[in-house]
Amino acid sequence: MKKIALSLSIALLVAIMVGCGGGGGSVSIGIAKPELNFTDPYWANAANKLMDKAADHGHSISMDNLKYGIEEIKDLLNARINTLIVSNIDDGIGEVISDLQKRKVIVIGYEQVSSQAEYDYFVAFNYFSAGMKQAEGILNGIEIGIGGPKTIAFFTDQSARSSLIFKGAMFLLTPYIDQGSIRVIGGSQNVIESADSRAAMRALLSDAARNVTLDAVYVTTDEMARGVIDACKSEARYNNKLPVVVGIGADFASAMSIRNNEQYGTILLNPGRLAEVAITIAEQAARKQEISIDNMSPSTLNPSESGYAGRGTPPIFLVEPSLIRNDNLNDLVEAEIYAQHDSVNLVN
Repeated sequence: MKKIALSLSIALLVAIMVGCGGGGGSVSIGIAKPELNFTDPYWANAANKLMDKAADHGHSISMDNLKYGIEEIKDLLNARINTLIVSNIDDGIGEVISDLQKRKVIVIGYEQVSSQAEYDYFVAFNYFSAGMKQAEGILNGIEIGIGGPKTIAFFTDQSARSSLIFKGAMFLLTPYIDQGSIRVIGGSQNVIESADSRAAMRALLSDAARNVTLDAVYVTTDEMARGVIDACKSEARYNNKLPVVVGIGADFASAMSIRNNEQYGTILLNPGRLAEVAITIAEQAARKQEISIDNMSPSTLNPSESGYAGRGTPPIFLVEPSLIRNDNLNDLVEAEIYAQHDSVNLVN
């Protein structure tokens, strides 16, 4: 999973007019989000999903105002919006949010929140669950309980999201480690940058894991997963079977690796579903309706497990991730996260 760059911010002043049909007058929704500093199709797609889902709801969208920075986001104070979907956490956003709430604007935290602000709702992926699904994939892949103890190595990055993911994974893996069914090689948490994973794995293979053929390697990004696999492919002992590695993010390169039976799996964080939930809450909250979303209730996780770091205790809606393996790659196509030609190449 790649990190969101916070150095610049984009305030999309979006006038979303909801027709009178379906119960309730017009609604104007503002969207303030950080710039996504990525070039890969997955995250470029994710950056547009809020706009796409608003259009799917039949709203007319105007994007005449595309501005940068907190001062420009303050323009929302004069935009007469009913709700604000915001993932910007730059310095000063808390004051802007407070001023908007004084004007009865409903504020929805989207994926990340400022510790200096209080939100009316929070919408994010369930990263704790993502880690649990990673662990499920690993346990299935190594066929835990068949044969002797299994071996695993750990690599994580330093992001707050990866910390949640790691906690979720360890929730399931720790009992097996404690009872000796899984043996940890090289330490329980090696913190690295994703780009350094190949070198870190090669170092592990020549040191703590030099006399071991690892059954699994735990990672917190797809980029890490590919680096680990590349390092193992240079070792003769892994010619017949690579360690089980489940990444995060459904990068296209990792999806192709799964198709080629190298990376065991990845976790899909569907940006379309996240956007659908946020737009639905924005509409219903603005109309003072009870929040009702198919197959979804407010989370009962505590803040340390939900990822909410703002003030207060708003209703939290967490979108469930999906474990992707070779047998359900078509789920990635259906999520529409890749360019069309890439989707065709993935399943053909």
